[in-house]
Amino acid sequence: FPSHDKIFCSTGSLGMGITVAVGRAIAAEPTPSHFALLNELVELTGKHNIECNQLAIGIADGEADFHIHEGNSTMNSFVRHRTNHHSDISVKVKTQTLNSFIDSLNLDSNIGFVKMDIEGFENEVIFEPSFEDAVKKIDAMYVEVHDFDEQRKIDQNFNKIKERFLSWGKSVDKLQFDGMFVY
Repeated sequence: FPSHDKIFCSTGSLGMGITVAVGRAIAAEPTPSHFALLNELVELTGKHNIECNQLAIGIADGEADFHIHEGNSTMNSFVRHRTNHHSDISVKVKTQTLNSFIDSLNLDSNIGFVKMDIEGFENEVIFEPSFEDAVKKIDAMYVEVHDFDEQRKIDQNFNKIKERFLSWGKSVDKLQFDGMFVY
């Protein structure tokens, strides 16, 4: 768990609860309504150690179409559900690779902990070429693994991602059926 002097980074979700325990929290949130809520929560709680960035962690720096799930805003993603098409609504969002995002922060130390919940896009982001460089700048990560094909391939996705981290000399512990702790 990150110590008070370490930096916490949350990608793709609000991540407010952990900010009490860290000195600095950095959030990357692409969903416009979630970004607005995050800023409102920062103001209401007075937790000004949280830096809010409206962007998505992606496979390139630039912009991309981001799909909005009309029924469940926690399932907004670059990846559409294939068996439960949820919406034709999409918005353009700024994107950065995780490595580019970390470099833009001009940090003088590693990030203590990254929570990555990017709704199915982890299968792309983790295999993006600069991701290995990003991992070297992070002490530990929690990665939520998804099965957007909804074909019961979550174990296959989990193992593919786990092997990637292991190839970089990281340790991986499975947490529940859809999460991994990487250190």
